[in-house]
Amino acid sequence: MNEQQNEKQPFKFDLKDQKTRLLLVAIACLIVIAITVLSSVKDANADNTSDGDIGTLSIIDAESSGGAPAPDNKTPENVSMELHVLDVGQGDGMYITCGDKNIVIDAGENGNDEFVCNYLKEQGVKTIDLVIATHQHSDHIGGLDTVIKTFDCKGFMMPEVPENMIPNSVAYEKFMKAVDKKKVPYIQPCTGDIYDFDGVKMYIYDDGRGGEDLNSSSVIVKFVCGKNSFLLMADAEKSEENRIMARGYDLKSDVLKIGHHGSSKATGEKFLDAVNPQYIAISCGANNDYGFPHREIKAMLREKGIKYFRTDLVSTIVFKSDGKNITVTTAR
Repeated sequence: MNEQQNEKQPFKFDLKDQKTRLLLVAIACLIVIAITVLSSVKDANADNTSDGDIGTLSIIDAESSGGAPAPDNKTPENVSMELHVLDVGQGDGMYITCGDKNIVIDAGENGNDEFVCNYLKEQGVKTIDLVIATHQHSDHIGGLDTVIKTFDCKGFMMPEVPENMIPNSVAYEKFMKAVDKKKVPYIQPCTGDIYDFDGVKMYIYDDGRGGEDLNSSSVIVKFVCGKNSFLLMADAEKSEENRIMARGYDLKSDVLKIGHHGSSKATGEKFLDAVNPQYIAISCGANNDYGFPHREIKAMLREKGIKYFRTDLVSTIVFKSDGKNITVTTAR
């Protein structure tokens, strides 16, 4: 056998050759498969948990739970914020506006949905940039399903809790059905994340993970509008307050929405001293079955000379900030 016969001939692309045509078909199929897989992955990521980039809502910073996000001491021009602590009876419901951005945090029990929606409409709300369900108790999420159905909502937050802590309640079921039907993107709350709403920053001080019950698994947020700040404690009790203090966060705030409706299980003296608020808001129902706010809390606030407002006495409370000063008005 001569050397010329042993030599391998170079492969030539000849479209008339059957092997060439089969190779080209195989390559084309692989390209189509690759494009399909990449497209599916992209769609799946879009359908799953958002990292905070929903429309005009975006994370501006994220720090580990060991860090301590510090409020911005600068006062941006034209920055403004309003905190409306709504009179939803024995429950929690808040509306926050930051410039052109709208945030709803909780909406009381099921029977408060009409009141909350009408209130938002009176404020000119058409789009809600963020809905926060601080935790899964019905006196916080009961009215949120109707809010979701009524308004265009860009995203919602809710703490992740173990399956055995998820309540088997009508309120929770209706809320989850509403966000699913409207395809409202879920934004996972993460301790240390910071969001920007037209110059007003929202710090997540606790995402609720690690709590021993739903109350101590609340999402805790602090809003900073220029030199003014607002700390909203949902139903957090002393164990969650201690978690936040252990992180070394800047708790000093002008306004404190007190934890768990003024329960003596919340608002420890050390925590209150760290916050050192000028004003306190207590959301509770008239003549409620729990005796909220408890006498120990009222006595402590009086002793420290902190001015506090109760929704059961003055109805809806509105705090307005221009980045420098805060004014307070009540419905009665």
